[in-house]
Parts: sequence; structure tokens; C-alpha cells
Amino acid sequence: MKKMSLYHIPACPYCLKVRGVISELGLTDSIELRDKIADTAFCVELHALTGMTMVPCLRSDGEGMHESDAISAYLRGMSA
Repeated sequence: MKKMSLYHIPACPYCLKVRGVISELGLTDSIELRDKIADTAFCVELHALTGMTMVPCLRSDGEGMHESDAISAYLRGMSA
């Protein structure tokens, strides 16, 4: 499986949606959660990766994917 990270904010409703899909699909051990509020280094990483600090952002193979629906669809497609 690809090494993946989810940049998120715990209270963000879009982030909660993606984390719900991660849990539903049993991917909690496969995706590192990076809280950009708890660790500002993650915010810096996110900006360097995508040029933005918008969350949620799934990092997979060095690429960043934004938008909760796109991330959810990607994860569901991987699990199919």
C-alpha cells in the first residue's frame, strides 16, 4: 500500500468526513494523521507540498489531493 498522510484539523467537518471514511474502510493504521493546528510543522509541509494550507489534504506518493469528496472517492477506489 502507498504511504499516505492526511493533513487535517480535528474540528473541521470536511476532515471529519474523510476520517470517517478512513475508519470505515479500516485504513486507520495505513494513513498517518497530521494535525496542522497541533504541529505547525505540518502546516509548513502542507504549504510546501501544495502551495496551500487548505484541509483536508491527502498526501499520497508525494502528491497532495484536496476536497473531501475527491479524497473519499480515491480511498474507496483503492479499497475496491
